[in-house]
Amino acid sequence: MIVRAFITLGDGAIVFVRDITRGKTIFLKFPGGFVEPGESFQEALERELEQETRLIGLAIPPKPIYLDNRLAVFKIVAADKSMKDLGHGDDSELEEPAALYPWEIEMDKILPSHRSILGAALAA
Repeated sequence: MIVRAFITLGDGAIVFVRDITRGKTIFLKFPGGFVEPGESFQEALERELEQETRLIGLAIPPKPIYLDNRLAVFKIVAADKSMKDLGHGDDSELEEPAALYPWEIEMDKILPSHRSILGAALAA
């Protein structure tokens, strides 16, 4: 199972991770990753968010906004966080955190499988 987070910061920016492992093209994706055995969705997301963005102490809701047999997406409002709270994670040579305002988002730069997450989160 995979967990992902749609995070809005206090100034309205949306948190992404730049994936620089896919050749020369840099894609944006939502932070998250695999749920390890014995972890809850929330525990896995807390771990992944710290690893990828250095964001800690976020209030992760009890229910995802999207759930299927392989993916759970949580919408998180981090009103007390800003872009300066983002930090490079454990895979900093492969990924880096980014925060973009909605009008700055270029859909063709979002990893294709993550475009539906954006749609679901904006509709929720």
